[in-house]
Order: sequence, then structure tokens, then C-alpha cells
Amino acid sequence: MQDAGITPLTLDSSRCNAWLSSMDKGRTTKSNYRRMARTLWSFAARKKFSPSVSDDFLRVKVPAKPPIAWTADELRRLLDTCEKLTGTFSSGCQRNLFWTAWVLVGFETGLRYGDLHHLKASQLRGTRLYVTHHKTGQAQGKILSSKAADLIRQLAHRGKDGTVFRWALSRKHLFLQFKNIVKSAGLEGSTKFLRRSGATYCELKQRGSAKQFLGHLSDGLAYKCYVDPTLLEDDIPTPIPFIE
Repeated sequence: MQDAGITPLTLDSSRCNAWLSSMDKGRTTKSNYRRMARTLWSFAARKKFSPSVSDDFLRVKVPAKPPIAWTADELRRLLDTCEKLTGTFSSGCQRNLFWTAWVLVGFETGLRYGDLHHLKASQLRGTRLYVTHHKTGQAQGKILSSKAADLIRQLAHRGKDGTVFRWALSRKHLFLQFKNIVKSAGLEGSTKFLRRSGATYCELKQRGSAKQFLGHLSDGLAYKCYVDPTLLEDDIPTPIPFIE
């Protein structure tokens, strides 16, 4: 923004709109820049460095894209790929143990990446997992399959700091390696697809349950960002077929 001559003391809609209009970027990128600029502007206004954010600050419309989740067959293929992995990490953790647990626990809990990566063994009681969503502050209980719970205990037993996943693999390498595993399974997507898939199958089982599963505070956010509508077969309007 400073390159465009915008400082906290000169924040106004005309300057910011000119800055956005001058960008040779796609709509999504421009929308992200606008959001960051608005955050900085709001902060400057609270500190009395500038007037409040103007209502005529140019809006950038981004075409909505429906969320995409993995189907049950795709999840089984991914899990099968994880179970067949060989070797260990530099931490000494077996790759197949770590990734099988990551996929199962990620799908069954719907936890955000950070909450899942920082999961601790002390949060598990039998097959029940007690978590607090870092983003919303909501405390919640999760019910796991016996296999997922057993994998958590196995991983935690091998670590020394009480964490389930963090001790074994860093954030950076987790993203990179999972990307390659997904590709090896013949799929597209990232670790976010585990959260989406879990939410979608909760919704398929019980309409309206995705919000609670995800730990959301806002209505409608689950369908906007996580639930794959193409997998909710009974909820897709379909006209009566007239061609046999």
C-alpha cells in the first residue's frame, strides 16, 4: 500500500480504490488484498490515525466455488495408501502409523490443522476426545472409532512431549509429504479435505449437524466452505425424468 502512496494518515476510499483498480491480479487475489487492507485500516482507525473505514471502499466480487470433499471410495484409497507406506521419519516414527492416524483422526474429528497437529494424548479418554477449537474457543467432545483411538495412543506412547503428531513431524514437512501421499493415491486435495469430508458425511447422516461438528459459531458457514453438495444426494433438487 505504501508503494501506492497510502499511509495510515492518508487512508481514504479514493486512494484505496485507485490502488485496488491498478492491480493486475485475479479477483481472488485482489479480494484477499482488500481484506488485509481493510483490517489495517480498521486498526488505524481504532488508534485514531485515520478516519473510519469508508462504506464506498471498492468491493471485489469473487465467484463462489462449491466445496469439494473426498468420497468414501477416495478416502478408502487414501487410507490404503497410508497403510502401505514404509520407512520412518527422522524422529523415528513409522510413516504408515503417522499417516494412517492423521487421516482417520482428521476425518473423524474435523479439527483444523493447528488443533490436530497440537493434539495431546491427555485429551483422549477411552474413545472420546475432548478438544477446544483454538479459532472459536469452543470446547467440544468427539467420539472416535476404536482404531483411531488406538492409533492416538500408539503415537503418543512413542513421543516424549505428550503430543500425538507434533513430536513426529513438523508443520512444513507435514504439508509437503501429505501432498505427495494424496498424489500417490491418485487424488487431488490437501489436509483440509479431511475436515470437509468429515463435515459432509455428518451432514449426509444428519441434516444440520455439520455446524456442530466443525465447531462453528456462524450459521451457513459449513455449507459455504466445507460441505460438498454433490455428495448430499437426497438434498439435490432433481426434475422428474421424462426420457426413458
